[in-house]
Formats: sequence, structure tokens, C-alpha cells
Amino acid sequence: MRIPSEAIVIEVAPHCLMQGTLKRSLPPPCEHVILASKKDHNGIETLLTAMGKLHCLGVDVKASELLSHSPTPLRSSNHLSSHVSWNHDQSHFVPSPYHFFISGIGGRPTDASYKIDTSANSIDRYMRDHVIDRRSLLPASALLRLVWQTFASYMETSIDDIAVQFDEVVIHGATFLDDTELDIHVQLNTPLDQFTISHSERLLVTGKIWIDGSEISEPKSFQPNGKMYFTKQEIYRKLRLSGYQYKKAFQLLETSDQTGESYRIRSDYVFYIVTGLF
Repeated sequence: MRIPSEAIVIEVAPHCLMQGTLKRSLPPPCEHVILASKKDHNGIETLLTAMGKLHCLGVDVKASELLSHSPTPLRSSNHLSSHVSWNHDQSHFVPSPYHFFISGIGGRPTDASYKIDTSANSIDRYMRDHVIDRRSLLPASALLRLVWQTFASYMETSIDDIAVQFDEVVIHGATFLDDTELDIHVQLNTPLDQFTISHSERLLVTGKIWIDGSEISEPKSFQPNGKMYFTKQEIYRKLRLSGYQYKKAFQLLETSDQTGESYRIRSDYVFYIVTGLF
């Protein structure tokens, strides 16, 4: 009697004596599985390996028969809750239905989208004068101003009537400027005072913003104090050598002393933040 092709031959014996003969006699489609071998030190592993091979060959192996039946729940087992501890070092914002409501129509917006067009004759053309290492970059101060503007809209006021404080600001990447219009998205997580700025699903800036309740003093008028002052040409020549090739729109420092504690500047928010960094 011939063994049919594509058969699975299982050798049931204390040792696979017929292994060599079966390998030579069986046609290639047939599979040969051994359950035990005296050469193996771990017979259980050999048996389980054979069961796994049978499972891969499509045989319905009832592995549960190898284990004794235990009723559930196990009354003798100890509770695991006392052995589990939770790590609360990090906190994550979880939006509630209220936050979804205020982000939609009829509520106070917690996110906003802005378009920045720096092509010729556009209102944002001045940003092309923000040149670092010979490339025009989107000023981070302009992005922070958009966050400020979004936060003011959320508080139902204008940026001129609300003082804010930024903290933990991280710039994740630079955005180069050309004639292409940029779509900037600002997202506020108001319960945690956090914000994110993105462009084309790429994260640009993250940080925190909140209302600054401290009293804001009026800027003092520039008063020469007898120190040696740099001229405008000297200031921007030094910056140009350091890689900051600011053009006309961002050359707003008129003069400054050597420490930078006393200077004269003419600007609005975007220019003031950039220029004040120096």
C-alpha cells in the first residue's frame, strides 16, 4: 500500500527509527513529523515542536488537552492590584466634550489657521528681509504673534488689550520663505496653557502662554549715559559677520551700548521681539 502524495506522516514511537527510511521513501509533497527522539535531552520540547509543526501544516491540534482543566475564577490566586503601581510623572491633555464644542461654530475658537504670503506686493513681504545664513526664514516672533492673536480671540479681546507671557518655547524647525503661500495652524490647549504651531502637518513651535498679571511699565525714553555706543552700521556689521544678514525691515536698532542694556529701537511686536533678542 502506497502512502498518498501530500500526506502528513506522524511517527509515533519512543525514538524516530524510521526517520531516514521515510525521508528517502516519501515523495516531496509529504511531510514527516516525529514526536520523540532519544537524542533530545528535553522530550517535552520535542513534542511541543512537533505540535507546532502540525499546526503550521493545517492540522487542528487541541493543545488545551495538555493542561488540566481549572475552574475560573481561581479562588486560590492572590489579587494582582496590590502589585501594580502607576507612573504619573507625565501629564497629557485629554479633551472633554466641552473643548470640542468651543472649537466649533458658536464657541470661542481654540485653534486658527493663517495664511502667510511673502510674494511680491504682499502685506507679509517684509518677512523676506529676515535673512540668516543667506536664506530667508520665517521669523519665530511672527509665529508667536499669531499665538498671541489666537489667544486674544479666545479671550474675546485684542492683542493690544491683553498682556501675555510665553514660557518653555521650543522651535522644532525652520521654515524657509519663497513665493509659496504658507498655511500656518495654531492650536491652543487652554486647560494646560499649551500651544502648538504647525505647517503642512509639520510641527514648528510648541510652548506655553498665559495672561501676565504683573504691572507693565512704560518703556523709558533713551537717555545717553556717557558710555560708548555702537552706531547702527556697526551693530549690523557685527551681526552680518555672525550670520545674521538682516535687511532693511529688520534693521531697527538705532544705537546700543556695549552691554546691550541701553538701546534705542523703533518697531512693532514682530520686529521688537527679533531685535530685542540681541
